[in-house]
Amino acid sequence: MNAPSIASRGTRKVALYLGAVALFLAALAIGAGGARTTMAFGSGSVGSGPFLRAPVWAICASAIVICVVLAAGVTARRLPPWATTLAAAIGTGALIVGLFAWAARDKSVNMSGMLALSIAGAVPIIFGSSAAVLSERSGVINIAVEAEFLAGAFTGALVASTTDSVWIGLVAAIVGGWLVGLLLAVMTLRFGVDHIVAGIILISLMLGLTGFLTEQVLNPNTASLNSPPVFATIDVPLLNRLPVVGQALFQQNVLFYLAIAVVVALEIVLRRTRVGLRLRAAGEHAGAAESSGLNVTRLRFGAVVVSGAIAGAGGAFFTLGSSGQFVAAMTSGLGYVALASVILGTRRAAPAAAGAVLFGFARSIATVFGLLAVDISPALLLTVPYVVTIVVVAGAISRGRNPIAVRHA
Repeated sequence: MNAPSIASRGTRKVALYLGAVALFLAALAIGAGGARTTMAFGSGSVGSGPFLRAPVWAICASAIVICVVLAAGVTARRLPPWATTLAAAIGTGALIVGLFAWAARDKSVNMSGMLALSIAGAVPIIFGSSAAVLSERSGVINIAVEAEFLAGAFTGALVASTTDSVWIGLVAAIVGGWLVGLLLAVMTLRFGVDHIVAGIILISLMLGLTGFLTEQVLNPNTASLNSPPVFATIDVPLLNRLPVVGQALFQQNVLFYLAIAVVVALEIVLRRTRVGLRLRAAGEHAGAAESSGLNVTRLRFGAVVVSGAIAGAGGAFFTLGSSGQFVAAMTSGLGYVALASVILGTRRAAPAAAGAVLFGFARSIATVFGLLAVDISPALLLTVPYVVTIVVVAGAISRGRNPIAVRHA
C-alpha cells in the first residue's frame, strides 16, 4: 500500500474523530439547556485572571464550529501529518472546553487549575510511555511498565521514609525499576521467554510481592517506613503567571520537569545520535545490524534496563510526587495506559508524551467532576481512562507500526 493511501486513510480518521467530537458537543449543549458557565483562564481564582461568562450552548456551539471547519479542511486537501495531528489536538482542546463548560453549568471553573490536574495526571504516563518507546525501538516489548511502576513506588516510599530524603528515595525508585528491567532483559534476551509472557509474569510478581510487603512491613510501621516526604511544587518566575498554561506547566514538582527532560533526551538520542541509530537498527533490521558488526543482544539489553529505570522514576510519582504513602496496587493499571499512549504516539517519545496528556486528562475527569459536584457516579468516572485506552488500542484514533523485531517477538 502506497504512502498517499495511508495518509488519506489517516486524514479520514481525523475527520471522523472531529465529527464525533462535534456531535458529542451538540449533545452537551442540548443537555445543558439555558445554563451559563463562568470560565476563568488565570492562574488564581475566578476573579484573578481573564474569564468568560456565557451560556453553555454558546461555548459548545463555538467549539462545534471549530471542529467542523477543521474536519472540512482535513477532508478537502491532503495535509502533512503534522497538520492533521494539530487539527486533532485543536479538536481535543475544543472537546475539553465544551465538556468543562457543561460540567460547570451555573458554576465557575478555573481552566488553569483543570489543565494543571490533567498535566499532573499525565506525569507517570509520560515516564511509562518514554520507557516503552526506548525498549520497543530496540526490538523488545516492555509490557512490564506496570511492574516497574510498582517497584519504583514501593522502593521510593520505603527508602525516602527511612532516610527522610526525597532525593534518595527518587534514586531508590529508579534502582527499583532498573532491577525489574534487568529481570525482563534476562528473561527475554538470555532465556528467550516471550516478551508478553515475561511482562505479565513480572507484573504478577510485583503485585504480589509489594502487596505482601505492604501488609507485613509497611502497614505495621507506617510512621517510620511509609511516610515519605513529597517533592515540593516549583514555581518558575514570570512563566507561572502566563494565562491558562502558567499554572499547568510552570507550577509543578520536579518529576514533571524530569519527565520532559527524559522525553527531549530520548528524541535527541534516538533520532540524532549514533547510539540511537544502532538501537533503531537493532529493532528494525537485526540481521543487517549484526552483519555490520553490532552486538544486537547487548544493545537491546541496555535499552531494556534503562527503560526500567525510566519507568521506576515514573513510579516515584505515585508516592514521592503526590500521595506520600505506598498503597498496594496503587498504580491502578496505568502501565497499560502508558503502552496505549505509545501506540497513539506511533512509537515516538514526543508524540507519545503528547498522547499521555490526553490520558492524564481522562484520568483527572473523576477529580474535576467531583470538585464541580457533577451528578455522575465516581466509580463510573474512574473507568474513563481505560475506555480511552481501549479506543486507542483498537486503532480508532491512530495505528502505529511496530519495529520488525517486535512484530516477530
